[in-house]
Amino acid sequence: MWKNLAGTTKLDERKRSVGKESCGCIISHSPGTGKTRLIIVFAQSYLEQFRESHPVVIAPASLMLTWEEEFKKRNSNIPFYNMSSQDFSGQENQSA
Repeated sequence: MWKNLAGTTKLDERKRSVGKESCGCIISHSPGTGKTRLIIVFAQSYLEQFRESHPVVIAPASLMLTWEEEFKKRNSNIPFYNMSSQDFSGQENQSA
């Protein structure tokens, strides 16, 4: 995952490689295998290295409440916006 998103796993090369050929990543493991936790921990680590980045997680609307609860449970400092929420005001991109 690091190599695909950051371009390399080598610490000395990592800061220079972001943005050049970084890509996305799809995680499609079976239910209950820790995908949500993996993404939260990965995003926190990634943001420590690349503070100017803005990761986006796309998940089915039926799972967004689960994702929101996991972000709260993990005390994540990552902004979380549920774009399928009825509370969506259209002003969220001002914070992005």
